[in-house]
Amino acid sequence: MSWASISSAQGTLGKAIRTRKAAVRNDIQVELPGGKLRQEALNKGCRSTVCLPLVVDDNVVALIVLFATGRGFFDSDELALLSELAADVSFALQSIARQEKVQYLSYYDVLTGLPNRQLFIARIGADGFGVVIRGIRDAAAVVHTVENQALGCFEEPFKLNGSELRVAARAGIALYPADGGDADTLFKNAEAALKKAGDSGERYLFYAAEMNARAAHALSLESRLRKAVAARQFVLHYQPKIELANDAICGFEALIRWQDPETGLVPPGAFIPMLEETGLILEVGLWALGQALADHREWTARGSAVPRIAVNVSAIQLQQRDFTDLVTNVAQQDGNAAEALELEITESLLMKDVESSIRKLSILRELGIHIALDDFGTGYSSLGCIARLPISSVKIDRSFISGVARSAQDMAIVTTIIALARSLNLRVVAEGVETADQSKLLKLLRCDEAQGFLFSKPLAAAEIEQLLLASAQ
Repeated sequence: MSWASISSAQGTLGKAIRTRKAAVRNDIQVELPGGKLRQEALNKGCRSTVCLPLVVDDNVVALIVLFATGRGFFDSDELALLSELAADVSFALQSIARQEKVQYLSYYDVLTGLPNRQLFIARIGADGFGVVIRGIRDAAAVVHTVENQALGCFEEPFKLNGSELRVAARAGIALYPADGGDADTLFKNAEAALKKAGDSGERYLFYAAEMNARAAHALSLESRLRKAVAARQFVLHYQPKIELANDAICGFEALIRWQDPETGLVPPGAFIPMLEETGLILEVGLWALGQALADHREWTARGSAVPRIAVNVSAIQLQQRDFTDLVTNVAQQDGNAAEALELEITESLLMKDVESSIRKLSILRELGIHIALDDFGTGYSSLGCIARLPISSVKIDRSFISGVARSAQDMAIVTTIIALARSLNLRVVAEGVETADQSKLLKLLRCDEAQGFLFSKPLAAAEIEQLLLASAQ
């Protein structure tokens, strides 16, 4: 039964709600008929009843209903006592409600329901809002978040009563810890940056002037990269992997380069983070897979014995639901080229979602695609996880290789990794080998493969074909 139907009924419940006073019936058997509650009371031998309303802010919020076995039980003295009790309970409820309201208003904005400045995820003024953004790596990431999430929602007009209303927004940005070590300082500096943005007409400004220059560079880089993706300005270079037992080429790692018409060949460190930040890595990464296999087919068609090519996979790629389908389609585009392909996945990436990674990579492994665990030793994975991964090789991170010939600690780490990999029937590849001493030591430790500037820098596709022909003679 609803509250509205109770208040309109003719019984004691309805009367108490309407009058906001105690309602009594001292003989429920002969007086007006009631509902199920009256009948249940009669069945249990009750003959008298009183209903006491609990009133908060002049509204009945609850009812206290009492029954007694004798007729005429609730006399004037009893009613006075019960009414005082109901008033005390009502006062307590009203005090609690007001306290809760005060508590709410202390931390939340009445108009929007958002947290206020005390909680700071917040409405902080008539038309001002504060936002905390976590996990930001650099100015480019801040710009991307502010542009797409904070200011992006105002790009399209809002419809109001059949008319279009456009809203403009500006942002002031302060970064921890450079612009302040506590919330108050960061907030004040963000407000200062916002004021500068308003005075200058900019959509957003950083508190630190040098960050504005970085942000402008990031915006320019993103714009140029989008054009580069559309114009296919990327190329692949290949770094040979060497079989340490016989010094023969046993594989290649494909590395993306940007052939920028303005500045020339751009190394990956200058643009890969932006590709990942904007999601463009999905398109570029898929292109890299296809191009590596296309180069492999072309070299093979010209009579070269071409080893497997390794292609790096980013975190965003592996997280896509259709990752396995995309890779499978590329590998099977011109026949089955799965055996020609190796995917390099960083250890830290695999550890983010072990179960999902195992499922996806197991499908690809069954097709014949090899999986390498890159940067091994830096991702803190457990032995149990490594044993379950569908990998065929591990790559020792270059940070350990650089000190292996002079650091006992690095020597111990490399020795342990090689022993662990061999116990799991995995091949071991050493990255960043730059000296003959490193190479000799890795041979003594029975490392399988190595790559680095000691053997070759990354080469363009045309140079790789010449290298393959020369190694075959």
